[in-house]
Amino acid sequence: MKNNCVTIGFKIFFLMLVLFILILFGLSHNINNTNNNNNTNNNNNNNNNNNNTNNNNNNKKK
Repeated sequence: MKNNCVTIGFKIFFLMLVLFILILFGLSHNINNTNNNNNTNNNNNNNNNNNNTNNNNNNKKK
């Protein structure tokens, strides 16, 4: 009986450990995706600002 309880305890501990690692892995990926999205948005905003500046300069030259 004691041996059975120990193996069940280890199985539960191992499953909890795997679950914890998977949660951390998922969170880290979510953070990376958020950073990538922010960088893309920043790049798009910078490109739009540059395009607007170029258009304004071209219009002034005309």
